[in-house]
Amino acid sequence: MNQHFNYHYGHYPYTYYRQQAPNPSQPAQQQPGSNDVLPEVNPEVFIESSRKVRDLLTDAVSISDQLIKTNVGRQIQEAAQKNDTATIYRLLNAIGMKNNIHVSYTPHSIIITVTPPNPTSTLQTTVTLQMVWNAAF
Repeated sequence: MNQHFNYHYGHYPYTYYRQQAPNPSQPAQQQPGSNDVLPEVNPEVFIESSRKVRDLLTDAVSISDQLIKTNVGRQIQEAAQKNDTATIYRLLNAIGMKNNIHVSYTPHSIIITVTPPNPTSTLQTTVTLQMVWNAAF
């Protein structure tokens, strides 16, 4: 028996099949889609994406450090309660990051996505932070 999962990464839909241990009394069956041609592996792109992640993580650590060491975390949470997104962006951008950020928040947490300043169409590398500020939700 096969369990079928579909994953979509960028422009290439990949299908993953998890097969249970083969039963010797049954003939082997070909997996649906096993004749599909997948794109060529390109380690250079993966390595470049990894370099970009390292740069994005530097900004992510700066955000975390400022939230731990200063009163910025409290100010961001108060601004979120007032739905004052402009203040949240102003406070985060004052940290002095090299990359772009996108912020969303709920009563439960804040989600900050760090992206390169000039993302290319081939390298959509991001780092996403989700920090909980109310465990009751």
